[in-house]
Amino acid sequence: MCLNLTNFTTPDLSIVQNTISYQGHAVPVPGKVRDEDRTITFNYMLSSDWFQYALLYKWFQIISQEDGSSGTNDDGDYRLDLTVLHISEFKQPLFAMKFIGAYISRIGSIDLDYQTAGDNIQHNFEIKYAYYTFENLTDDCGIVGITR
Repeated sequence: MCLNLTNFTTPDLSIVQNTISYQGHAVPVPGKVRDEDRTITFNYMLSSDWFQYALLYKWFQIISQEDGSSGTNDDGDYRLDLTVLHISEFKQPLFAMKFIGAYISRIGSIDLDYQTAGDNIQHNFEIKYAYYTFENLTDDCGIVGITR
């Protein structure tokens, strides 16, 4: 499924900080552990046949039970990897963010007031994920001096 994303915010990344004492002074050191929310909300334009909503709702139903009972699905039945491609104004891929082990955690409401609606209906949904990767898809990312 492809979505025409209108906006989303990349995850806020930080590193847990530890403090050590050295000759009576507190010295902050990185804890080498990521401290991130691992939740992301995607906003997109809904197609006229609501295909995206139907698929997202199906995914939501796999995880949740209407009557509140626990599901019989294995964790792997509903987790998947989502890739977001960022493209240039010339439709060339610039970089990819891959959200590993993602599952849908919220489906946003849709305002069906057609008197005030524009040409496109906006919708959003939220996922949770285990971790994500970032890959530059161009030959030169323009970053000088960063090597590993």
